[in-house]
Amino acid sequence: ENSVNNNFGNYHSSTITVRTLSDGDGSFATANDRTTKSWYLTIMKDATVIASGTDTLISVDSLAPGLYTVTQADSVGWEQLGKVIDGNATADSVNFTASINVQDGQVSEIIFVNKFVPDIYKFRTFKASSELTTKATKMTFLKATLGGGLKPGTEPNLSSVGENLFIRIGKAGATFLGIKQTDAAQAKLKGWIAYKKFSDLAKLYSAPHDGRAFPIDSLRVTGKKSKKLSKAIAASKKIYNNQIWEQGVMLNLNILASADSVTPKGFGSLLFDTTFTLIGRELKGLTLNQVKTYLDSLMTEYTVMGVDADVDYSNLGVFAQLLKRINESFYTTFAVGGENSKIDTAGVKLGAGQPSGKKNAYAVTLLGYKTVAEAGGGRLKKNTSARNEEYVLQPYGVSEVPSAFSLEQNYPNPFNPTTAISFQLSAVSNVTLKIYNVVGQEVATLINNESMDEGAHEVQFDASILSSGVYFYKLTTEEFTATKKMVLVK
Repeated sequence: ENSVNNNFGNYHSSTITVRTLSDGDGSFATANDRTTKSWYLTIMKDATVIASGTDTLISVDSLAPGLYTVTQADSVGWEQLGKVIDGNATADSVNFTASINVQDGQVSEIIFVNKFVPDIYKFRTFKASSELTTKATKMTFLKATLGGGLKPGTEPNLSSVGENLFIRIGKAGATFLGIKQTDAAQAKLKGWIAYKKFSDLAKLYSAPHDGRAFPIDSLRVTGKKSKKLSKAIAASKKIYNNQIWEQGVMLNLNILASADSVTPKGFGSLLFDTTFTLIGRELKGLTLNQVKTYLDSLMTEYTVMGVDADVDYSNLGVFAQLLKRINESFYTTFAVGGENSKIDTAGVKLGAGQPSGKKNAYAVTLLGYKTVAEAGGGRLKKNTSARNEEYVLQPYGVSEVPSAFSLEQNYPNPFNPTTAISFQLSAVSNVTLKIYNVVGQEVATLINNESMDEGAHEVQFDASILSSGVYFYKLTTEEFTATKKMVLVK
C-alpha cells in the first residue's frame, strides 16, 4: 500500500510497492505472466469503478516484487481521473481505493487507499479598479437594540470592506510595496509605498496605469528633472504611473486582506504555478507570500538586486501583467449579503469582536468566489504542505522617531496641478497646513489643527482651481512653524 497526495489533480506521479499478485483466476500465477505487461489504473468508490485509465501507466519486462514508478500518461492519468472523482464526490471527504489491471484481467492487489477531499474552498480578491475610489459607506442599523435591519442608504460597498481592513491594520498603517527602512539614515536613501488610510491607497487606482514598470527609485515626470525617491510614499495615480506599483500594491492588499480575515484565509499560501523568471529568479513553486517578499526586495533594494537596465524594466512590466491576472483571478463585483459578503451585525452595533472593541461601521467582509481550480488558469495551485506561511505586516514608516520637526520642499516644483508636501514631526502634535498667495491671502487648508503622530508625513495638494503663480505653504504646530515657496505653472 502507498499513501498518495490528497489532491489527485495536482499529483502526476507516485512510487508504488508491488508485493504479491493475486492468483485471481489463475491467469497471472506464473512469472511468465508478469512479463512484458502493460498496467493501467482503475479507481473505485466503495466497490464501484468510477474511473479507469486507457493509457499505459507502467510497462515492465519483469514485474517482480519491489518499487516501481507510476507516471501520468500523455492523455489519461492521475489528473483526468482526479477530475472524474471530483465530479462523483458529494461528501466533504470520501475514501477511494485504486488497483491496477493488466490487459483485460483485473488484479485484486490494492495499490493505495486514499482519503480524497474535494477542493471546495473558495478565495476572493480585490482588483485594480476605480471602483475602489468610491467613498466608503458607513453602516447604521435601525432599532439596534431590537435587532433591526440596515437603515436605507447605509448598505456597505467595496470601499467599506477596504476601510474595515485598515481598521484591523490600525492607525499606524502598513507598507504595501517595498521594504520599510527602520534606520533613519537608510530611509533617506531608499523608498517604499505605505498608507495609513484606505482612501489614500484607493487614489492609486483612480485610473489604469499604462506607464513603464520601474522600482521605487525615482520620480519620472515628462519635462521635469528626475528626483530620487525615499522614505514612505503614499503613491497616487496623479503623480505616479507605474504598472508594477499598481499590481504590486494590489498583491500586497490581497495577501493582507486574507491574512486579516477580510477575505478568506490562505491566499498568500497559494503556490505560484507559472514558469516565470523575475530578475534572475524562477518563481514557479513559490508561495505568493514568497513572491511578494522577493518583489518587495526588488522595489526597494534595486541597486543591490541589479534592477537598473531596460531589460530589467521590461521584465518587471511583463510580470506586472501576470500579477494583474492573479489579482483578478478571484474577483467578482460586490453585493450585499448572500454568497457575496457578510456583515458583522454585532461588530457594527456593539463593537463585539472588533480589534478596538468599539463599534465598527465598516464591519463587512468578502466571501469566497472561486476555487483555485476554477480561477487559477494554470497560474496558481493549492499548497498541500502542512505548514502555511503567515503574512508579516510591515508598519507604515520609519520606526525611529525624527529628532526634529522639519518641512520639506514640495515636489515636483514647479508643478501642474498636483504636488506633494512632506514634513516630519518629532512628537505628537496638532498640525495646521495652509496655502497662501503672494499677498498673504489663504487659498487652501490641507490640515486644520489635526492631531498627528510623530514620524514622516506626506500630503497631496491639488491646485486645479488656482491660477498660475507663486504660492506659499505654511506648517504650524505648538512647537514649530515653517514656510516654503512653490510655483504653479499651467
